[in-house]
Amino acid sequence: KGWIYCRDHEEECVDFVTPVGMGTLYKARQRYQMREINKLVWPAPMGIGVHTEEGLLGTQATALASGLINHTVPFEDHTNNRYAREANEMLIEEGLDVEGLYFDQPQYQVKLSFCLDTNGVADICAFSGEPPTDNPPKDLESYILVIVISAISVSALLILLVTCVFLYKWWT
Repeated sequence: KGWIYCRDHEEECVDFVTPVGMGTLYKARQRYQMREINKLVWPAPMGIGVHTEEGLLGTQATALASGLINHTVPFEDHTNNRYAREANEMLIEEGLDVEGLYFDQPQYQVKLSFCLDTNGVADICAFSGEPPTDNPPKDLESYILVIVISAISVSALLILLVTCVFLYKWWT
């Protein structure tokens, strides 16, 4: 329900998760993160949280190729969409759109420049509300590293989701 609300009310959600007293940079970070998750969630033609065999097979292949897992099992042995479908039915009864087929990511986001501090921790060091330009940030190597780390983090979250579903199925 929360992701449906945030899909349709971006600014309200950004304000909700931004602690009092935090500035524009913090809000930009929250907006960026929410938009990245929204790209993964919407549109959801089968309903929010419903996994497709094609999608999970792709995640399995990535995890197998990268050595995170050493074998795969058939889709039906680790995935059951029953609870997601039941939740979708309840949300539909409440009049909510669980597919978000109209969802269209904004054409550009706040431009974020990432920097690494002396401890190797990535953080946003600059931002602007204008569409991105072709001018690379001054610290291009750090920027590329953060993009790679972000992509790996998203992949890890998807693999974690698959693992949780598999373990739940195995234990029940």
